[in-house]
Amino acid sequence: MLDLVAIKRRLVFCLIMPFRKSRIKVLVVLFVCLGANSALSKILKRVKITKTDRQSEIRAFIEIPENSKAVVFLFPGGPGNLKFSGKGELKSYTTNFTVISRKWFHELGYTTVLFSVPIDIYDPYSEYRYSKKHADDIVLFLKRVQAKGAQDIFLVGHSQGTKSVLNLLANHNEFTAGVLYGTLLDSRSQKILENSRLKEKVIFIHHERDECVVTSYKSLLRWRKHSKPIREIPLYTVKSATASPLGGCQALSDHSFVGKEKEAIDLVEPFFQKWLSRPQLRKAKKVAQ
Repeated sequence: MLDLVAIKRRLVFCLIMPFRKSRIKVLVVLFVCLGANSALSKILKRVKITKTDRQSEIRAFIEIPENSKAVVFLFPGGPGNLKFSGKGELKSYTTNFTVISRKWFHELGYTTVLFSVPIDIYDPYSEYRYSKKHADDIVLFLKRVQAKGAQDIFLVGHSQGTKSVLNLLANHNEFTAGVLYGTLLDSRSQKILENSRLKEKVIFIHHERDECVVTSYKSLLRWRKHSKPIREIPLYTVKSATASPLGGCQALSDHSFVGKEKEAIDLVEPFFQKWLSRPQLRKAKKVAQ
């Protein structure tokens, strides 16, 4: 039988503590609350703001379902500068594939952390996502999770967001594996992906009708044909009988898996489960806790 008084107290703690002590990190509180009583809410939501060493801010939208089995860090394409309301609701990018995908990740049992480009980055199409600064920002955020023995961390990026996934996997060992949706096809990505150490840690998921100039499916096939390391990375293709009305790199186009979002997300689950079922990962989680 549920202890309603205990649940009420825990709910008040979850809502008030982040605001009573500004130095207490919201994400830490989230995991404490979740671990104490996951029956409080089916989806626990919070906007998390972390200060960087250069006094900028990393903003993320966190959603934790009941009985979360792992954490998925999401990196949207395009400019990536998300906007939040004062009540902690997402106000921009509502038609973006990465934003839409959260629903199905929750159904599969994953906590999602949706990242925005830091407030001091004014040119999101610059080399920032490939930079050490970006990697350090995300790792700083990650340490807040690891401090409480968080679950395995998967990285998911779409289009421009795949830069973030590759940067982090290539330079840090804290992350379990990554998924590249509509991967960006540039020389930096190619150089990173040709590192043989990554070939088992990433997969491609691409729409066969993707015609975005920097991510087209035909270009990806040519890329794989001429590079053995990239050819060895699994490619999962999402198919559609007809092309979407919108083309190019727009939201709600084939580039963004319009109408096929759930199918695209379902392809991830076997890949994630392969990592979650490995004995060494189970052992690592036990130690972390």
